[in-house]
Amino acid sequence: MRAPHPKVLEIMGLIKEGFTVLTVNKRLSRYLSRQFEVSMKAAGVNGWDTPRVLPISSYMEDLYPGIGEGVLLSRSRTRALWKKIAGKGAFSTEILLMPDGAIDAAYEAYGLVKEYRIILPEDIYLNDEATAFKSWATAYEEELKKEGYVDRSSITGAVA
Repeated sequence: MRAPHPKVLEIMGLIKEGFTVLTVNKRLSRYLSRQFEVSMKAAGVNGWDTPRVLPISSYMEDLYPGIGEGVLLSRSRTRALWKKIAGKGAFSTEILLMPDGAIDAAYEAYGLVKEYRIILPEDIYLNDEATAFKSWATAYEEELKKEGYVDRSSITGAVA
């Protein structure tokens, strides 16, 4: 096994001092946590506190209840709401071969739209798929507002 990158070693030092480390995704969080475990075992340490290495999305979710307004929607309730919305209207999933895949792709796209703060203008030409997505996203946001919910992909803006 090759030696960790010098920056990883620097991060290990910060973790040992008790700092919380934020990462861009879960995969990097798992990697750094594992590297910390390996470094502690190599140093002959028999026990240690679990390091706080979190993806930034998890950190924001932890912060939100204390500073945000509205109820943070769980992943399962989010999916159920998207399924309900996508099953109605002119762009119903009833005509699709794989509606669950379309719903998942639409929600993933919605997350990216929120992350990059994209606003689609009203007068832009969209193909059928993009028009369906925009229709579902609009209905989803209206439902969130009506019920007082907040979507996980929107909390970065609410916390920042």
